[in-house]
Amino acid sequence: MTEEILIPKDGYKVESAISNCYVIYRLVNGVSKVPYKINQELLKFILLNDNNKLNLLIYSNTPHKFENINRTKYQDNIYKSHVDKVLLQESILDVAYLYSNFSTIYFFILYKCIATK
Repeated sequence: MTEEILIPKDGYKVESAISNCYVIYRLVNGVSKVPYKINQELLKFILLNDNNKLNLLIYSNTPHKFENINRTKYQDNIYKSHVDKVLLQESILDVAYLYSNFSTIYFFILYKCIATK
């Protein structure tokens, strides 16, 4: 290959370099060759739970008791924690739904050893 892999950039003090220090352990190599898949039955069960009978999800359309009031610091922390949990739940469900469209998923893992001088 005659082209440079790393293109020099103007204004950078230190040029990028490819190190020979990349190490892939057997465990990491094993993890990255295992196909994963989303359990679609469980995902449907969670999403189609009848009126949240089993209390599996936090519904974002249900107002929190501290949402529309002047909150104390303690109440504000509780409310922010609730909002964070809802956002995390939505992110996880979005990723699970996206990956459920694929028959198998592979996660590429690379362990990078940092060379010292």
